[in-house]
Amino acid sequence: MPSITLNNPEDKATVKRFLSSPNTRIITATVARLYIAYPDPSQWTYAGILGAVALIQTNNTFFLRIVDLLYGQGIVWEQELYQGFVYHQDMPFFHTFQADNYVAGFSFADEHEADVFYSKVHGRARLRPFKPVPSSGTLAKSAKAAGAQGRHNKFPLHNGKLDKSRIGMPSDFRHVGHIGWDPDVGFEC
Repeated sequence: MPSITLNNPEDKATVKRFLSSPNTRIITATVARLYIAYPDPSQWTYAGILGAVALIQTNNTFFLRIVDLLYGQGIVWEQELYQGFVYHQDMPFFHTFQADNYVAGFSFADEHEADVFYSKVHGRARLRPFKPVPSSGTLAKSAKAAGAQGRHNKFPLHNGKLDKSRIGMPSDFRHVGHIGWDPDVGFEC
């Protein structure tokens, strides 16, 4: 389901620019404010951080990261989901958890997206393991090791042309990106 709070193409592009890489996977993202119970643990204080809060995965580690959408400052806050990390849904729009030195909370802009975010954080253990996409140099090395580099010498070209019978199915295909077309917006990555 598309995000209601991140429906602006510029905001989506900002989130992807700062969080997407071959070594990370964005599980979900929405808009929220960060509150902390510090220095007084019995009182919530707005931390001055508002942006796209995302659950991301790098290898076997999960993180909560907030990307600044107003000034394009990138990742402005991060919390690793450590062993034993507990995430509470205190209210439909307010979630809390223990950070390094304080209790933190997210106040979400949309209750439905807050519920989806809560489900994703709690369901993270059921996600398939994340395998980083190897760099192009790694793919070339693996193809060479598999003998793909010398194959063209086994099938001589006649008159410089390759006929369709010599073309096989793709192997080791990986979808690493998507470009879509929307008639109202244009191309979107």
